[in-house]
Amino acid sequence: MKKLILAGLILSSLHIQGQEVLTPVSFEKVNLSDQFWSNRMRIQKETLVPVAFERTQEAVEDLRRTAAILNGEESPLPTSSRFNTSDLYKVIEGAAYLLKMERDPALEKQIDDITVIIGAAQEEDGYLYPAHTSGSYQYADLWGGCRYGR
Repeated sequence: MKKLILAGLILSSLHIQGQEVLTPVSFEKVNLSDQFWSNRMRIQKETLVPVAFERTQEAVEDLRRTAAILNGEESPLPTSSRFNTSDLYKVIEGAAYLLKMERDPALEKQIDDITVIIGAAQEEDGYLYPAHTSGSYQYADLWGGCRYGR
């Protein structure tokens, strides 16, 4: 209760004579020009994003395999992982934030290429879950031997 009262006092102190002291700003209107944050964003773009895309290649391959299965083609099943594609989506999100700050045609193309694969792996109604769509979830060791696993 004390924390709630303290939070209320802090929030109420942010208003001075009817005006807000802090004004929300959309991220695309922010320009990081200092040495601290701009250097970190440069490192993200040059190092982190390429490594993250490299480490999510299994997810891209799972999406390719799912697309092939949906097209009636013979394909190995995607992995039974329930999470690897969500990791890929977060990498794409982070890369998109960086693109908002500075255009990079090569990174844009990489994201566009993956987006085409994602679209092809979606079911007709938009459902997107490779392990479920392909049935590979049945082989996951995550189900504890219940009816959803082996």
